[in-house]
Amino acid sequence: MIPLSLSPLPSRRSSGPRPLRARGLKHFRNNALLIVSALIYLLVVAGLSVLIDTQFYRGAKRVIMRDEYPDYPPRISTAFKTEVSRIFNDLEARDLLAEEKVSPEHRSEIEALVLADEDRDRIRASINEQIADLLRTDVPIITVSLLYRQREIVHAEREEATDFNTIRNSLILQNYRIDAGISFDSEAYPNQVAGVMAFRYTTPNAFAPIEALTRKYWLYTLANWFLVSLAYFLILRFTVLPIRKVSEAIDAAEPGARRFIARPHTRLEHLYNRMARDAMLTDLNSRLTNSGQRSLRLSLADLFSYLQPRVTQWFGFDRFFLMEMSWQGKDLLRLESTLPEEDGDGESARELAAEVFDEGTARNLRTALESGSMRMQTRRINDRGYAFLSLLPGQETPERLRVLVLYKQGHLGSEAWAWQETTAERLHQQIIRLVEHQNVQSRELFREKSEANISLSRNLGHDLTNIIATNKLELMTIGQILRGDAGDWAQSPQKIQVVERAMRRVLDNTRSLQEIVNLYRAYEYLRSPRYEEADLNRLVGEVIDIFRLSMSSAAEIAFESDGDLPTCPLEPRLLKLAFFNILSNALDAIRRLSPEDQTEARISVQTLWDRDKKRILVRFFDTGPGIRTPEGRRATREEINRVFDLGYTTKDGGQGEGLGLNWVKTILTEFHPGELCARNRSEGGAVFEFVLPVGEPVKPTE
Repeated sequence: MIPLSLSPLPSRRSSGPRPLRARGLKHFRNNALLIVSALIYLLVVAGLSVLIDTQFYRGAKRVIMRDEYPDYPPRISTAFKTEVSRIFNDLEARDLLAEEKVSPEHRSEIEALVLADEDRDRIRASINEQIADLLRTDVPIITVSLLYRQREIVHAEREEATDFNTIRNSLILQNYRIDAGISFDSEAYPNQVAGVMAFRYTTPNAFAPIEALTRKYWLYTLANWFLVSLAYFLILRFTVLPIRKVSEAIDAAEPGARRFIARPHTRLEHLYNRMARDAMLTDLNSRLTNSGQRSLRLSLADLFSYLQPRVTQWFGFDRFFLMEMSWQGKDLLRLESTLPEEDGDGESARELAAEVFDEGTARNLRTALESGSMRMQTRRINDRGYAFLSLLPGQETPERLRVLVLYKQGHLGSEAWAWQETTAERLHQQIIRLVEHQNVQSRELFREKSEANISLSRNLGHDLTNIIATNKLELMTIGQILRGDAGDWAQSPQKIQVVERAMRRVLDNTRSLQEIVNLYRAYEYLRSPRYEEADLNRLVGEVIDIFRLSMSSAAEIAFESDGDLPTCPLEPRLLKLAFFNILSNALDAIRRLSPEDQTEARISVQTLWDRDKKRILVRFFDTGPGIRTPEGRRATREEINRVFDLGYTTKDGGQGEGLGLNWVKTILTEFHPGELCARNRSEGGAVFEFVLPVGEPVKPTE
């Protein structure tokens, strides 16, 4: 029996200190989506607020300013207007006279518009003073300009224009501007504009219509902020945060185990939890199935010792047992044992069993047993928790039941309870399938072991018979010589040589007999292997020598060894047993050839040292028909890989030999860190190649 070798439960990630930069990068990466979404939210809020301000609020404010504000444009004195008009007409008259575009009959009229330099300077000073006085009033004018022919001849600006824009009369941006102007007619050219006095306004203070408008648009803005914030909250709640939780769960997942999201609320979180659960169930099934295929036996104790920490840690259950119950009367069950076994006296399992297995549960289990149903049952245990029960297949007797028990402590809401119930049902189905698979595998293993024992007896009897028959012939030869005159044979050199050769052959056969017995005794080391530093060349040579003694075929065996092979830790007895069986398979394949083809039959063994990859290669070639399917056709690559599966054979009629390739591969890959592969040769025959890395530790086998 080869013990089970299952991978241990991955340890929790170390919580030791990590570099500050690494922690910062991970924190930023985990929160990048949240940061980006917050920035987008702020940009949308700001952009929408500015849009309301510039496109709607300011338009309404302009209408109020033009229609309702009394100082738009400002009220200025007639004298101020007259002085400004005289300045514009003076400039126009000077330009006309300079351009000589005035007719003689109008020249005197134009010259009358020209101001003397003293009058011109006086009027300009008066205009500047009145503009300054205008800018010092409460009228929200921030600039005043005199424009002659689009040319600015006077410009004045208020120093503290921002004092007019407050939260009472402004929305978001406090740079509101609106233009107004007063045009002045030309005296030289009637119906034409000589110049413009331009005013630039901002928002007036204490103007009720503007303040009412501002309050109304603040309500609009706050309503839009609320709607945008609500939309952002919904997106954050149902998209961004679920994506962040899923990414964190994926990032925090351990090898082989995903991380569930606690209290999922969104469809994405529920979907991730279902996918994580399915992935863990698939991974669990794959690991156990592969371990069952590699191992010769997977006991219930092995199975539940492996499952117990994973079920509790991966899937969030508090307890997991296989309880063996016995009937005490018709409607009463008593706990006999649990798997995995509990530490101490097992009181917790007994207390749980006492609460769960009441008369109602017992009746339900009896009904399920009689109907052959494996359907899961749920039991509420007061306010302590929930127990999920189902029968394990393959009940030995009706008097004893094996019951799977998953226990979840605490009160669960409807959603959490549905999740745990579905998870428990999936786990029960998974475990039931695994146990059923193990039952089938155990039956197949029993059949193969029986065939192997029969084959072992046949091979051992055949090999021993050959050696004993050879020894018998040699001893008969010696007996015939000794039955003659005792002194006569001692005087004959020829007879002495015959006796010596016969004695040497008897001695060699006896040694070979011991080697073959030792070879078959290697089965004992499947249970407790002993590793030694060994030379593969010597080991392969010894196997070939032993195999030659057991052959009754004319097939030739050739051995080509690489003298540079390093020694390495091996289990020599098991390796000999595996190599012997590979040679047996090769010889058995050659025996299927016709007698004419067997005359040139050959088995070749080769060892190679790959210095670059630091590995040893052992190749077995034969000139047989190659690896074929049970139907007789040449096997494909996928079909060749199946020859290592437990219970698979390409032979018919119960002609399986030796350990079987599944056991051979187990010895070469489970007991040693090597790989075994097979393929068909293009020129005919098969190749089995064993690759052994050098320098790697031998896999521990408990």
